[in-house]
Amino acid sequence: MFGYNDRTVHCGSLSFEGPDKSLDEMMTVMPGDEEEPGELVEHRADHLRGRAHIAEVQDEDGRPGFVLQGKMLTHGSLAIVTIMYNDQADHAWAREVFRSLNHPPQRTED
Repeated sequence: MFGYNDRTVHCGSLSFEGPDKSLDEMMTVMPGDEEEPGELVEHRADHLRGRAHIAEVQDEDGRPGFVLQGKMLTHGSLAIVTIMYNDQADHAWAREVFRSLNHPPQRTED
């Protein structure tokens, strides 16, 4: 977890052995993404696919804020990220942080 003032970023990752499918095919079977409320944020790079949603929330004291929840996928690895912030002006910052998640490309055996 990283935090600064009213912004926090939580990340987790896992490795897996998955089906021999393309990243686009794997993204279509990610559970829950279609039902998520809020603005859709997508990311696409050569070896990465990502999808997140930004939604308005309230904290325990009823104060408004925003949360971006997303997943970034590459062959054999999945990152799960939650970004929380209070100011709507930080939407662009949250999108950029999400899209900055990276993983080295999978090595191929020679």
